[in-house]
Amino acid sequence: MTRIRTTGRRSYGSTERAVNLRDRWTLHRRGITVRATADHYPNGKRSQYYKFTDTHGNEYVQHASSNTTPHIHVVYDPRGPGRHVQKKWLPLLITQYVFGSLAALGVLALGLWGVLAPYV
Repeated sequence: MTRIRTTGRRSYGSTERAVNLRDRWTLHRRGITVRATADHYPNGKRSQYYKFTDTHGNEYVQHASSNTTPHIHVVYDPRGPGRHVQKKWLPLLITQYVFGSLAALGVLALGLWGVLAPYV
């Protein structure tokens, strides 16, 4: 993925996002937390993006479709502001990863059972 840096413009392209637990831990340790505000389309309808500004004045967007609040907290890496993630409550984050892993293992077990059942 490419990192998009803008100066005074909004960018809705693909950005370098933190998607795994290691990135989240790194951002937790050295990231900067800022408040992001909900973005709106030109017709006034609310979009699924929140925009925030880094310490250099560059504007970035964070996708957060499940939120209905006007503001969220975003943590970004000061070394590469394109790497950012929505800040979440730790027990909720752990629950999401645990149940996601259990679901993936369940699908894997079901697939193995479907393939190997005829031979048992």
